[in-house]
Amino acid sequence: MSIKSTTVKITKNSIDLCFLFGKLIESCPIIQKLAKKDISDHYYQTAIRTYYIFEINSFQIMGTQEITLSMIRRLTSQQYHSLIIEI
Repeated sequence: MSIKSTTVKITKNSIDLCFLFGKLIESCPIIQKLAKKDISDHYYQTAIRTYYIFEINSFQIMGTQEITLSMIRRLTSQQYHSLIIEI
């Protein structure tokens, strides 16, 4: 396995875990409150954004080629909202 394919696999797994964490946060107000208090704003916002981006079809995560969690985090509010509306 090449370094590039390993990196892509790790990135997809990271996005998948972030999606699942976002789903958990959004499904339970108690977890949402605890997460908001206990994790960084950066990771909290990225998890929520990842969840809503892939909410309709989470299988798309494994088909992604170039997206990273950093890219999701760096989306402007306008870019994020227009992406959600398109989906």
